Formats: sequence, C-alpha cells, structure tokens
Amino acid sequence: MKLFKVIRDGYTIKVYMARLAKNQQLTMQKKLRVYFERNQSASFASQETRVNIKTVCKYYKEWSEQISKACQLDFLSRQIQDREQILLSYDNQLGHLYDTLDTINYETRKYNRKEKEIPRHLISHKLQTINLIGSINERKGVFQLQVPAEESLRKTVEEYLKKCQN
Repeated sequence: MKLFKVIRDGYTIKVYMARLAKNQQLTMQKKLRVYFERNQSASFASQETRVNIKTVCKYYKEWSEQISKACQLDFLSRQIQDREQILLSYDNQLGHLYDTLDTINYETRKYNRKEKEIPRHLISHKLQTINLIGSINERKGVFQLQVPAEESLRKTVEEYLKKCQN
C-alpha cells in the first residue's frame, strides 16, 4: 500500500493506494460506467466516486474503444452475428421445452407404474409443450431458410454489374 499526499481546497489529504479485490473492482466499474453512459467527464466521475483520475480515464478509454470497435464492424458481419444469436435463442428455448417435456413424461410414467389415472393438467401441459416445440421448430426453420441479406445483396449487386456491362 502506497501513501500519497493530495492537496485539495488548501488541505492536505492522505490517500492510501492499493489494488482492489476483484469484486470491489467490478463495483467500481459499475459506478464509473454510469457516469460514462451519462457522458459526464472523467474528472467529474473521479471527484464524485473518489477514484483516481488515471483509473477513471483508463476505463473511459477502454469503453470508448469497445464502442468504436462495435461500430466499425460492418453491417453484414453484424447481421451474421445477429442471425447466429437468434438461432441460438431458438435452440435455448427448445432445450428448455424438451427438459419440461422430459419432466412431464417422467411424472406420467410414475402414474402409469402406480396404475393411476394421469391428471388432466399433465396431459394438457404435455400437449401445450409439444405444440410449442412444433411452433418454435417451424419458426426456426423458416428463419434458417430465409436468404440472408448479405447473399441477397450480393446477388443484387452481381445482377446490377451484369446489366451495366451489357
């Protein structure tokens, strides 16, 4: 731990500097991120949070670079990433529904083993789950079969170039 003397408003203040624990660092980043998102200066954020100005500037620079990088990705690559994310979302939903269906089937088998009548709510829930699985599979299939804009755009450009050459 290092001791620094800081003069603020004519008074000498002793400040001890030490590396923060990971959870404290994350908490500090969350606090600073609010100031960054409000477009407030690093010096203001530093004063308000009592975090070293160099540390605040480091995070501000890091976040600005992340935003710049995200904006620099061209439209087509972002579209590919978005399509992949949507497909993963469908798969995630289907996974949860299949887990639910497995649970319902397990409960149904318990009733069958005991030779008891299966409750209507289980049957109803099973049918709803099967319908949802079918619906999501259908939506996923339609989405997968759609021609991505990149291919459509590429074909349109190729056709335009052919017309221009003739």
